[in-house]
Amino acid sequence: MGNNSHLTVYKASAGSGKTFRLAVQYITMLVKQPEDYRHILAVTFTNKATAEMKQRILSQLYGIGHNLSSSASYYNEVKKAVTFNEQTIRHNALLALDMILQDYGRFRVETIDSFFQTVLRGLARELHIGANLTLELDTEMVIDEAVDSFLANVEQDSKDKRNIMEFVQDNIDNDKSWSIEGTLKKFSKELFREIFMERGDKLRQILSSPDAIADYKQNLTTARDTVLPAYIEKVKTIGAEIETALSNAGLRIEDLSANPSKVVVKIINTSILDSDLGSTFSKCILYPDSFFRKKDLENNPNYSVFAQEQLAPRFEQIEPLHAEYTRLKNSYDAALQYVHELSLLLDIRSEIDRQSQEQGRFILADTPQLLSKLSGSDTSFVYEKTGSFIEHLMIDESQDTSRLQWSNLSLLLWECLANGKDCLVVGDVKQSIYRWRNSDWNILNTEIEDQFSIYKPQVMPMESNFRSHQNIIDFNNKLFPKAVEMLDMNYNSETGTDYPALNQAYSTVEQKSSKADGKGYVYVQVDTKSDKNTDSTDLIFQHIAEQLDRLTEAGVKQTDIAILCRKGRQITDIAEWFTANRPEYRMISSEAFQLGSSASVRILINALKWLTDSSDRIALAQLVWERECSIVKSGEPFDRLMAQGLENCLPAALLDQLESLRHLPLYELTEKLYNILELDRISGQDQYVMSFFDTLCQWLSRNPGEPSAFLTEWDEKLCTTSIPATDANGIRLLTIHKSKGLEFHTVIVPYCNWSILDFQTGAHDQRIWVDPQTEPFNSLPLLPVGFSKKLINSDFNQDYNQESGLQTVDNLNLLYVALTRAESNLIVLSSKTFGTSIADVLIYALSSAFDCQPNEKESYIFENGNILPHAEKASVSTDNPFDCKPTPQELSLHSYPINARFRQSGESTRFVHSTDDSDDRQEEYIQTGKLLHNLFATIRTMDDINPQVDNMYSLGLIETSKKADEIKKMIPDHIKASGVHSWFDGTYTLFNEASIIYRDGGVLQTRRPDRVMITPDGHAIVVDFKFGREREEYLHQVREYMDLLRKMGYPNVEGHIWYVYTNKIIDC
Repeated sequence: MGNNSHLTVYKASAGSGKTFRLAVQYITMLVKQPEDYRHILAVTFTNKATAEMKQRILSQLYGIGHNLSSSASYYNEVKKAVTFNEQTIRHNALLALDMILQDYGRFRVETIDSFFQTVLRGLARELHIGANLTLELDTEMVIDEAVDSFLANVEQDSKDKRNIMEFVQDNIDNDKSWSIEGTLKKFSKELFREIFMERGDKLRQILSSPDAIADYKQNLTTARDTVLPAYIEKVKTIGAEIETALSNAGLRIEDLSANPSKVVVKIINTSILDSDLGSTFSKCILYPDSFFRKKDLENNPNYSVFAQEQLAPRFEQIEPLHAEYTRLKNSYDAALQYVHELSLLLDIRSEIDRQSQEQGRFILADTPQLLSKLSGSDTSFVYEKTGSFIEHLMIDESQDTSRLQWSNLSLLLWECLANGKDCLVVGDVKQSIYRWRNSDWNILNTEIEDQFSIYKPQVMPMESNFRSHQNIIDFNNKLFPKAVEMLDMNYNSETGTDYPALNQAYSTVEQKSSKADGKGYVYVQVDTKSDKNTDSTDLIFQHIAEQLDRLTEAGVKQTDIAILCRKGRQITDIAEWFTANRPEYRMISSEAFQLGSSASVRILINALKWLTDSSDRIALAQLVWERECSIVKSGEPFDRLMAQGLENCLPAALLDQLESLRHLPLYELTEKLYNILELDRISGQDQYVMSFFDTLCQWLSRNPGEPSAFLTEWDEKLCTTSIPATDANGIRLLTIHKSKGLEFHTVIVPYCNWSILDFQTGAHDQRIWVDPQTEPFNSLPLLPVGFSKKLINSDFNQDYNQESGLQTVDNLNLLYVALTRAESNLIVLSSKTFGTSIADVLIYALSSAFDCQPNEKESYIFENGNILPHAEKASVSTDNPFDCKPTPQELSLHSYPINARFRQSGESTRFVHSTDDSDDRQEEYIQTGKLLHNLFATIRTMDDINPQVDNMYSLGLIETSKKADEIKKMIPDHIKASGVHSWFDGTYTLFNEASIIYRDGGVLQTRRPDRVMITPDGHAIVVDFKFGREREEYLHQVREYMDLLRKMGYPNVEGHIWYVYTNKIIDC
């Protein structure tokens, strides 16, 4: 064991400068030994964090080496840790940077998944899986394929068929969906839960017998049907004794008080066993006089003696019987509830393994388990396969490490420390919100210090907050200790035990403010009663709107604001409501804008559905109506379109090519439909359409190009694919999970009332895996049971207590992450819900820590400080090339046909073209028109023509230089012949294809004229370029543009349609 090894554990908090600390440690190692980058492994958990860490290290090495002021804080920290002079520090920093750039592949800052991939590929030979294995990251897709294949290949009269039918019947009996496919896919995600991965092999071994599950169920059912009736008989006997005692005393049940008489009836008919005993039952045992009315006791003193000697003792006999019966019944019910799915689960795992072997793939999620089995305690065998010798290990976000991942990393940690090298672990238990990804915060909370106690780990709490203003920090410092206090009491009241891990996790929650400026704004509102006059779904939107009004009036910009939600659906709801009702607030979110919400994409999908199945009249109707609303805009009502015949409402080009279209490959078919249906005429759709084609390409890369299969997956999953939201000019909408690691000037947290315990996930019951310890349940090593409060009184109560504690921390951590993202202003909106929720936590903390009492509307409102307005951050120029910021590029979608021809001589044209090539010429004519239309969108003056034509030629949009030269000559000729030279002389303020956004019936609409020119005296000229035949609808189109411009404040507006080919100008 090395004597000089150090293990440092940084226990961070929100805004405490964790990334700074990691980068300083890494750079310090390189300043000491510049070549050590080859022997340092820095592991984090997301690609974004990896990129940020690499950029930070490289930029600060450069900054220190070149004595840049932006790197002064890093230099000062490094100087404290080394004994070198300034010249040596700066020289070594540049030397390390140069070595990294020359040997970048060994700069090992990577995600944990990437690290395990490297190890796995190194072990390919030992695993007999070949060096060219395909690593599959998408477990959801793996599960979907396996379930579909399993269900498709179930044989009649097989064990699987019986299990499936039993599964369906159980769902019907319990009033649940009997659609097996979705439920099985949901449950099959448990295959990649680590508790199942660790014990699944043993379970598979036990269940290898085809009758194992049937035998287990039969044994449990027999035991239940033997044991429980015995308790019923005992209670029935006690009930008979009570009846006899009453009769002997000349009394009837009706002579008892109302509530005790009801309890006696329940005992006599034994229904008492299937209900709670209740307060009346307990009161009768403690105060036997409660059996009778006060007046009857006064008139009959013997009643008191009778109650004490005959009734109360028999109630006491019921208590242990009820407790034992409830424990046994709950245990049997829980064990039997999902056991039939266990066999199906193992069958699906077998199907996954079969498909993986067949396709030569390895599932990345299986890697930690495999490495754990291979390595045992010999790390050298496994980790020498990484291709480098690791001496220093740095683990970031360690609270997100899973137990299997930790079992592998901890072996590497032992190896490094044993060789006398320094290692670093950084994390924050309070920000552990990914337990559904197998993360286990207990490792960082307590275990790492115990596991490596021989090395005396140096635990360093990071107490300062560099993000938030003082009032926000002070609020959280008071709130969270009270939240822990309340949840601790709640846990103890429910389970009868303490949960010390909760207090341990939040023992370092209080932070110091690095700003200490007395600034910052906090507003919290918790409604305890609903407004009867307002729809509850609208109320939260109105609350958000009110807060946005207050913020913007106080000088906060929309780009300063982030709205954080617990669920993705809430984001979509907010985005839709504000788009329809308060469009001045622009909502930006990748989760809110999904492919299925695009008119262009819906038209494409419905066209594909109709082409695939011509009998699908619903798809045809939706196709026609979407085109009518988005493109045609004839104003015809739908019933009139129906009367005309839906097919007759489609473009002639589509109807003429139906058969040939059906024989095209899927991607080419979709591109063709885009052109035929003229989807480029719908403005504001480019990003959706480009994302759609990207999604289609990804799907085709792993699936045969069968349109029906694509459409099925579209309806099930792909329609909800979010498009990237690159425009930051608005209010950010994102989930709390996505906000982790980010910071915002102002944060609003609506819907801040999620449950402390989640007994359901969507429409499905929440399940947990239990390790049965008592007979007859323990004949299986692992069992799925429904997570419900009934488990408290069962043989699985310890499993319930553990899951309850973990969920309590999960949901408190979500609150912590949400409330620590704000720099200047924090607004929390909550309302009381059924059951214990975060709203209860807020109410308890507000009343106890802030002495906040409900107002006349029974709402708790806390407010502190003044709203801080937008503060312009000084633009800092940097000489550091590693600090360059990416510049977003505005992209638009244009579709061009491929007109390439292979010819060995001019004679080949006779074989390329038919004798009657009018169709080809017409197509070329149309496509040239589209090309020229896009060209005009880039031309401001005559001087722009030649450069823009050259640009389009260089991009391959113009096929030949001859064609380019023709266009260069043609455009000026047509401008001159049409007498519109003044439009291109630079006189006007010009808007080429600029969008006009307006509301029509509460719905946002967009129009985009080709060219709008504003004269110096405010006169507006709108022009649309056309390259085809004259059409009446073009007049309506330009007149609509003119009306919109007048509404925008231009009193003098003129409009023109320019038919470029014919040099004809139509005044509108």
